[in-house]
Amino acid sequence: MTTAERLRQEGLEEGIEKGIECGEWVGKVSLLEQLMGREQTPLQELAKLGIKQLQARYQKLEKEYHRKYRR
Repeated sequence: MTTAERLRQEGLEEGIEKGIECGEWVGKVSLLEQLMGREQTPLQELAKLGIKQLQARYQKLEKEYHRKYRR
């Protein structure tokens, strides 16, 4: 395998891993919105966000959830 092929394969694997991680965060945010009875953000809209944005959104929702439902 040439260096270019190896780098292309590594890039593909990294892209797949990031895609899976992003999908997991989209699912977490969507589920939490559903549990809280909120209007759910369309999955296509959530999928456009970066992982850090999704994590921040999830953390904000999680805090609100615990304030309202876990007293």
